[in-house]
Amino acid sequence: MIDDIVIDESEDFERVYVSRRMRYPFPVVTFVTRSSGMTAYFNSLATPFFGDAVRCAVKISAHYIVFIPQKLGNTSKISRVRGTSIVSTTGLTGFIPPKVSYHAYPYKGGIAIKRFEPLQEDEE
Repeated sequence: MIDDIVIDESEDFERVYVSRRMRYPFPVVTFVTRSSGMTAYFNSLATPFFGDAVRCAVKISAHYIVFIPQKLGNTSKISRVRGTSIVSTTGLTGFIPPKVSYHAYPYKGGIAIKRFEPLQEDEE
């Protein structure tokens, strides 16, 4: 019979990432500002929320930002790269600070994030 493992409370653990690029083990949207404007990066766990959509509308409210798949109108192209997705979000410059990540939630065939609940580096 094997005894239970006892770990001292002072034990120091380091985080092990699922992959080199995936910092969070759940769906995440990360905003990055480049010289060409702001871009939203959707990790490989958030990308399936788009289904097979090619374009999406980016909309903002007092509490949420949503990425809704649409074929017509003022839309942004969804670029797919190695299981992740990228969407140009230049219109959000000033609303979202750069280099910040948010938990992604499925919403009407797309993705929603809570504007004022960015992830902290130590969240899992």
